[in-house]
Formats: sequence, C-alpha cells, structure tokens
Amino acid sequence: MDSLFFDEKTIIEFINQYNNKFNNKIDLSSHEFVDTVYWIILKTLNLDVVTNERSPAHSYAQYLFNNNDKKAKTTVPIREIKSGREVGKFVNEILDSSGLDFEDWQDKEAFKYLLVELVNNAVDHGKSKAVACAQKFPKNS
Repeated sequence: MDSLFFDEKTIIEFINQYNNKFNNKIDLSSHEFVDTVYWIILKTLNLDVVTNERSPAHSYAQYLFNNNDKKAKTTVPIREIKSGREVGKFVNEILDSSGLDFEDWQDKEAFKYLLVELVNNAVDHGKSKAVACAQKFPKNS
C-alpha cells in the first residue's frame, strides 16, 4: 500500500493530479497512510473519498471527520468553521489537546489570542470555507 506524507513536492503533485478531475470522487483505497493535510484538502474541495475499510488510513479518516465531539489526547478533528463561536470552540479544543503548560494565565491568553486571530483571519478573509484541524506530535514537542 502507498502512503501520502506531508512534503511540498508530494502535495503539489497530489493537487495537480486531482485538480482537473470532474467526477468529484477520489480513490485512496491503495493508501495505508494519508497525512492530515490531504484530508483537509479533500474536505475543502468537497471530494468524495473511497478508502479501503481495512486500511489504517480509513480508520484515521473516520476519526478526523467525526463531528460528534469525540475527544482524543493529541488531535482536534476536522472542523468547518463559519462563525466566531466555532472559532472559540476550536481554539479551546487545540489548547486542551496541546498539553501545553503555561507559567501564568497571561501567557495562555496571549497564545489563545494568536490562535483565535489566525483562525478568524481564515474565516473573515478566506475565499473559501475555513477548514481546520490540529494535531500534536508528542515526539516533536
């Protein structure tokens, strides 16, 4: 099985490969792993995705697209964000899953402000819907 990892060359090839398709469907059933950034791209493009149900990529996608507030220690599922209330909820989920330990509330509020501004800018100034996800990689922390 193939894997789609996060690197600039692979992402550009991926987008170019599916950018000219008119059938609105993409077959990823041969992929064992698909990095989160690709799921975000697929969500943004509103493509229907075919996966192999026995593949780890399928179970990961099921979690990422789960919108019933299922919690994980390191991941905030993919959200389509349309309003300020949704921005606040998403940012709080990021803070909860980050495991960051702030020295005081001012540091936490400053970090929270940066995240809110970043997501708000996507909502307010983006030319498409705002789609967001967050994941902490403990080995990279």
